[in-house]
Amino acid sequence: MIKNLPKFYKSFSLIFFCVSVLSMISFLIFMTGHATVTITPEFQEVNTSLIVDIVENVPDIETKENLAVSGKVFEFIVEESKRFDATGQKDVESDVVGQVDIVNNYSKSQKLIETTRLLSESGVLLRMKGDIDIQPGERISVSVYPDDPKSFENLEPTKFTIPGLWEGLQPHIFAESTNTLTPGGYKVRFITQEDIQSAKAEVESLLDKKALSEFEAQLSDSQSLYSKLVQREQIFEEVTGKKEEQKDTFEVSLKMRAIVIAFDEVKLVNLVKKQITQGLGHGSSLKNVEASNLEYVVEKYDTEKKTAKVKVTAKGQSVIRLENDLLDAQQMRGMSSDKLRAALIENPEIRNVDIQLSPKWMKHLPRFSERIDVVIK
Repeated sequence: MIKNLPKFYKSFSLIFFCVSVLSMISFLIFMTGHATVTITPEFQEVNTSLIVDIVENVPDIETKENLAVSGKVFEFIVEESKRFDATGQKDVESDVVGQVDIVNNYSKSQKLIETTRLLSESGVLLRMKGDIDIQPGERISVSVYPDDPKSFENLEPTKFTIPGLWEGLQPHIFAESTNTLTPGGYKVRFITQEDIQSAKAEVESLLDKKALSEFEAQLSDSQSLYSKLVQREQIFEEVTGKKEEQKDTFEVSLKMRAIVIAFDEVKLVNLVKKQITQGLGHGSSLKNVEASNLEYVVEKYDTEKKTAKVKVTAKGQSVIRLENDLLDAQQMRGMSSDKLRAALIENPEIRNVDIQLSPKWMKHLPRFSERIDVVIK
């Protein structure tokens, strides 16, 4: 047995022992240390446009050159007319105090000339401005002015007799006001450009509904659930009035050729999803494509062949997948948490990165990928 070792050897032995302990501790950390990398994704908007053929009685087809779904294509001629109120109003300076309605409930027509007297229930005397020839069952609006302008005051809605008529006719031919008559002028209505535009849009909507109603009558129960597009071609249009024209009402008449196209939107959405997914690559996945976000434009149709080409524009969202190379635990081994976080956060598909190391005082990720968990929220 060696006794009294030199001091050098004692110091070397102590250093060797400490290094061995530290090495053992480091080895244990590498073996038992753990890291959890939690990724909060940033959804990315993905868009695509494609042409889909709507073909009657043909199985759904999907090739690189062609996308098609079964559907129905019909043509209808539809027409509709509707009367609308003019909404424009302006003040008119005049002795006229407003308008009243002349009502003819008699069996014969009646002519009334300008200055015809109208007597209110309260005894106020007005006179007509202009001549009319009112037919049985008709109601005509006429402008009126007071017989005595100086004494005239506001006159609430009331009924008027026509003293100039035979007494037996007065209960059947009379006048009535629906608005307060006021001195100093009156308001008149006129047609605005917005009136005409909104009226046309409403009649077009009625035509669409009429065409769809006729179309649905020809569909089977399963086909009645199809989504439908209406392509319109105007044949005839008439508006009984023009912009700024002084009128209370006007009528819009439209005649259209309506091409109605029906197709299975569920199958079409699936085709769209496949197209988008193919363009994403293995590192991202499609989160969703909502049918409500699809936009359709009828590019072409053939009513004889019962076919149509529809351009579909789709909007969806993609999300990063664990299979993305950036999230490969093999690539993260031994990296410092700060360096890894900086590298990951640069990717636009990643909103936030949280790295939890155990023990907490560790600065680097374990050198074994098995000790690294990557999670997507």
